[in-house]
Amino acid sequence: MDSNRDTATWLKKLQGVLNDNQALPESKYLQLATINHKNQPEVRTVVFRGFLETTGSLLIHTDIRSKKIQDIAANNHAQICWYFSQSREQFRFTGSIQVITAQSKQQSLRLQHWQQLSESAKQSYFWDTPGEILALDDEFQSHANQSNPTQPMSDNFCVLLFSVTEVDHLQLKPTPHIRNRFVFNRHGWQAYKVNP
Repeated sequence: MDSNRDTATWLKKLQGVLNDNQALPESKYLQLATINHKNQPEVRTVVFRGFLETTGSLLIHTDIRSKKIQDIAANNHAQICWYFSQSREQFRFTGSIQVITAQSKQQSLRLQHWQQLSESAKQSYFWDTPGEILALDDEFQSHANQSNPTQPMSDNFCVLLFSVTEVDHLQLKPTPHIRNRFVFNRHGWQAYKVNP
């Protein structure tokens, strides 16, 4: 067992893998699993939007009206699974999610991420509630697809801050495979080499 009191080891590995896989558009997509009100898992694909400053906290955008927000409100514990096909590596993250909404204190972070969105992505936060029965007519469709650069930030836009407490990193290219686990506890980050 190696002791490491910060995120540097696993975060450096992840940043290296992101760099190695940056030519592949799918490398920015990851799977986020939450627990719903029936205590059953719910998994969906989301887009990685960066790290919180120099921490290992992952940032994701979503609509405040989406089903995952209800899940997080009931139980903010979650997992992320992220596979990189170029380097054949998988990261599984365990942690908790903080939702940064229009009512949260971290408005500078929310505004920064809003400004980085394309106009079409911004427009999607003004559409009808995600997951509801589709009832769009042609007039709404044409209106919804129009871009408005002067539009203010939508109250529906929020940022998910995923704080990592455990990382399971599996490398499938070498034989035998290599697997490391990083766990955060009261002593800081602990690194373990484990059987693949």
